Amino acid sequence: MAEQKAQSLDELLKQIDDFEQTIQGLAKNVAALKSKLLENKAKYGADIAAWPKE
Repeated sequence: MAEQKAQSLDELLKQIDDFEQTIQGLAKNVAALKSKLLENKAKYGADIAAWPKE
């Protein structure tokens, strides 16, 4: 993503809000992935190679 220069404080604040929402969305995705991995570890053990292919 290319850097864009903000033309006003309002535009800068909007860009910051958008960036914050992106980070929050990524954090949720990471948490979901971690949860799924822990769930699979409990079901199938720690050896990922032995896990069923989804």
